[in-house]
Amino acid sequence: MKKTAASSRSDRQSPVLRGVLPALCVVLAAFAFVSQPPRELLHGFWQILISDAGLITDPAVTGGAGAALLNAALVLALSTALVYAMHLPVTGLTFACLFMMAGFSLLGKNLLNILPVLLGGWLYAKFQGEPFSKYIYQTLFSTCLSPLVSFWLVHLPGWWCIPAMLFSGVAIGFFVPPIAGYTVKLHQGFDLYNVGFAAGFLGLGIASICKGLGVEFVTELQWGFEDHETSQVLNCFRVYRSMNQICDVGMTKHVWRNLKIQAIYHMTIVPCFFTQLRVKHILHIFPVHKFASYPRFCCPCHDILPKPLKLRIRQRLSILVGNYIV
Repeated sequence: MKKTAASSRSDRQSPVLRGVLPALCVVLAAFAFVSQPPRELLHGFWQILISDAGLITDPAVTGGAGAALLNAALVLALSTALVYAMHLPVTGLTFACLFMMAGFSLLGKNLLNILPVLLGGWLYAKFQGEPFSKYIYQTLFSTCLSPLVSFWLVHLPGWWCIPAMLFSGVAIGFFVPPIAGYTVKLHQGFDLYNVGFAAGFLGLGIASICKGLGVEFVTELQWGFEDHETSQVLNCFRVYRSMNQICDVGMTKHVWRNLKIQAIYHMTIVPCFFTQLRVKHILHIFPVHKFASYPRFCCPCHDILPKPLKLRIRQRLSILVGNYIV
């Protein structure tokens, strides 16, 4: 019944809204092919896949700026395809999760090291006898530990790296969702990134076991400044403006009203706005630049917004200026 309801809600959503994430994949891939010649681009992408991905490893140094953007485009495309294939509605959680997948593809994640983690999440769903759609976001968030998969690929000799990669990645995807179900009880919703908190516990345990077995984790420092030129900054700004245009075209008041987060009990962001821990309201989240562009915009849920959030909305101009400065 829940799956059917989610599917019907997904079908009712605006095609413009559901087209934002695929359009971002196309934009990133287009800039990737513009930044590097195709042969050099593919070679750099391969180097990103087979190289170490631990902190701090800049994929723009490993394979080039174009290869890094291509990696981000492919990771985002795979994540978006998984969410859309399960007919889940596009909500604030969807954008938060998939934008993090794309962003951290420029700092550790790649198309290879996330696959065993996704497999582990799917196996956990099968083990629980529940649809994978229930755990898809937790599984995608748990790919924050995917650089461990690349670590075994680089540092283990011969074919031993393959079972180590599979075992570690599947273990991460299998154990993070149940751990996340318990860690939310520890912080009572006052942690914005509950799955990251859970992954930290699991990563601490894995690191302790590996060090007990004599495995040393070497800190990498590969950070490039060659591509941080004016042209690259302008390219990033063009990507940002392109996505703003895509969001603005056809986005009526009704469409923006569908961008909402259901804050029912277990959501981890809402208790930071409310004084009570258990919330039964539906909190509508609108982009900051929408408020700044339309000061008299009437939010349909303005009366249920808590006072701290109202104060933040009143400070929208300073937030917007800071956003553009960054």
